[in-house]
Amino acid sequence: MPVWLLTMMLAARIYVADSGENKVTVIDPGKPAAAISVSAFPQGIVSDGRRLYVASAANVLDVIDPITSRLIRSVPLSPKPGCVTISPDGRYVYVCIGSRPIIEGVDTASLMRVRTIETSGVPHSINVTPDNTRMLIGYPGGIDVINVRTGEKEFEIPMTGTPASIAIESDRHLAIRRLFIHMAGADGFEILDYASRKVTGKVSLPSANVLAVSPDRRTLWATAGDSVVVFGLPDLKRLNAIPIGAGAGAIVFEADGKHVWISDPGANSVVNVDTAADKEVAHFPTGKAPGQMIAVE
Repeated sequence: MPVWLLTMMLAARIYVADSGENKVTVIDPGKPAAAISVSAFPQGIVSDGRRLYVASAANVLDVIDPITSRLIRSVPLSPKPGCVTISPDGRYVYVCIGSRPIIEGVDTASLMRVRTIETSGVPHSINVTPDNTRMLIGYPGGIDVINVRTGEKEFEIPMTGTPASIAIESDRHLAIRRLFIHMAGADGFEILDYASRKVTGKVSLPSANVLAVSPDRRTLWATAGDSVVVFGLPDLKRLNAIPIGAGAGAIVFEADGKHVWISDPGANSVVNVDTAADKEVAHFPTGKAPGQMIAVE
C-alpha cells in the first residue's frame, strides 16, 4: 500500500520520541512526516490531547504545543527521567526517575513539579490500569500498586527480576485478570494472576522486549528480535510472527485497534501493521533511535 494512501486511512497522529537526538517525529494523516525540536535524548512521551509532555536525558519535562511545535516550558526533574504516563483526569504527568526510587508528578495546570511518590525500588516501567484507578510501577524485585487518586501505595507484588514491560489483561468490565510481565534480560514473559498475585506460568520468547494487549483484548503482542509475535487471548496460543526490520522495539495501538505501530530503532523508522491482515503495510522514517511512541486521536 502506498504511504500516502495509508496516511489518509489512519485515525491518529503518531508522535515518536527519537531517543538518539533532540526531536520528536510526527506522522500526521495526509501530511509529510515532520519533526518537533525537544531537549536532548527524549526518553518518554505522553499527551493530554492538548499538549505533548516529553521527558528527556537533559533532566527536564518539555511541554510542547503540538499545533505550533512551540516549547511552552521545560520543567526541571531529578536525574535520569525515563518512562512517563498521565493521570486519567489529566492533572498530573508522572515520570519514572532512574536515579532514585521515586516517580515525580508535574501539575499540568501550573507546569510545576508538585508530587513525589516513593517506590519500593528504582522504577523501570509504569502503567495505568484499564479502569483508571491505579498505577503499576515495575522495579527490581517487584511491582508497586499505587492509588491514582491519593498517590499512596496500596500493596506490592514481589517478583524475581526487574519488570521492564507489563501488559494488562482485563475483562469487559475493565477488571484486571492477568499481568504479562517481561523481565529485563529474560527470554520471554511471565504470567501473573492478579487476584492471587502469583505467577502461574511462563512463555518462552527469545529476545523478548515490549508487551501490549490489543484494544479489543483478544490478542497479546510482543516485540522480539526483528519481529512482533501475536498471541491469542486467553489461551496464549501463538498466532503469528510479523517481520519488522532491523529490530522491533516499542508498541502503540491506535484506539480502534485497526493499526499498531512498532518502532524499529536499528533502521531509524517506525512500522505500521494492519492488525486484521497481520502484516506490515508501511515504514516511516524517523530520527535516530526511535523509542517510545503515542497515538493521539
